[in-house]
Amino acid sequence: MEQNMFCYQCQETAGCSGCTKSGVCGKRPETAALQDLLIWTTKGLSAVTTQLRREGKTVDASVNHLITENLFTTITNVNFDDDTIRARIEATLETKALLAQLADCSALPEAALWNGTTDEFAAKAVTVGVLSTENEDIRSLRELITYGLKGLAAYTSHANVLLKENEEIDAFLQRALAATLDDSLSAEELTALALETGSYGVQGMALLDEANTSAYGNPEITTVDLSVGTRRVFSSPATICATSRCCSSRP
Repeated sequence: MEQNMFCYQCQETAGCSGCTKSGVCGKRPETAALQDLLIWTTKGLSAVTTQLRREGKTVDASVNHLITENLFTTITNVNFDDDTIRARIEATLETKALLAQLADCSALPEAALWNGTTDEFAAKAVTVGVLSTENEDIRSLRELITYGLKGLAAYTSHANVLLKENEEIDAFLQRALAATLDDSLSAEELTALALETGSYGVQGMALLDEANTSAYGNPEITTVDLSVGTRRVFSSPATICATSRCCSSRP
């Protein structure tokens, strides 16, 4: 069967196996392809930032925010606007100018080095989607980690809006993203990384809770009046007209 796309990110996926013609959620194949490319280029940028940290260099908060927003953008039903996704891909490729700061680029994956033009996006997207990983076990683990990181990104991006940052979480998120490109990792190693992703997910929720309570205070039980109150009822259009400023000013 010819496939226009492949997405099995949500519980509504066609046949409980994957949407291949168009998304049950309404996502079009073109949009799915752009999202695949955005994830791939974001993984490439994460490989660059991870190497920067290994070399003792600092990664700016704006780069961390770009990466988390990229992941958040691709969560099911968040953003199906092709122009927006395309713009985020372009911004990600531009940010990879950080490569110039690296002392050693020899171990970087293709996703970190690719810098295609807008005209090349569609063709490249076909080669980097979910099914580009042939081994089903490795593919499943990589996607499980990626979806976990998307959830983590949702927490941290909301926390960032409320001016809360956690460099450790950002560094892990990017290291884990980069690891999903590493063909040398075994199923056992990826399983351990998936468990670590879950652990950081708890930290992400704690960060968001701290952000919310700092901004809005601690939730507390509050009594709410649900009784029916008095309401002003106009008896007729004439009454409404008589009380209006425009009509009352007439002679």
